[in-house]
Amino acid sequence: MLKLKTTTFNSSLTPEQLSFKLRTIFNASNKSFSGKLYDNNHFEAHDKWTIIGWNVPYLKRKAAYLKGEISESEQGSRVKISAQSNSVISYFGFFSMIIGFVFFALSFFSDEPINLLVFSIVFMVIGILCFPASLLFKKRLLNNFKQQF
Repeated sequence: MLKLKTTTFNSSLTPEQLSFKLRTIFNASNKSFSGKLYDNNHFEAHDKWTIIGWNVPYLKRKAAYLKGEISESEQGSRVKISAQSNSVISYFGFFSMIIGFVFFALSFFSDEPINLLVFSIVFMVIGILCFPASLLFKKRLLNNFKQQF
């Protein structure tokens, strides 16, 4: 639901030196993210925060993900990074808003509308907070990666 954030920046290091630097960053355990270097040109990183506590096949559990590609340029190397928050957060926010609107509509036909209004407000607030949270996770990972890189 939310777009990828793509960033490109140049480095004076060669692609091999950048790959070595990435391996060093990913192997350090005191970082707020971890990652994997697939070959000398492609890598993937993810935030260490887990938003889904249980293991579900084919479902990403981390708060944000980052994919990158290293290419050679005239000045040294070019690194293209695309960051994305976990889409489960966005979908949960969207469905929470729908549930909140349904409770709000049902409150007009209820004998005790205050209870349904409270539920609708709670679900709407949760839905509204999910979208900034997903943006925060994406920016957090991107900023932490740029600081280490």
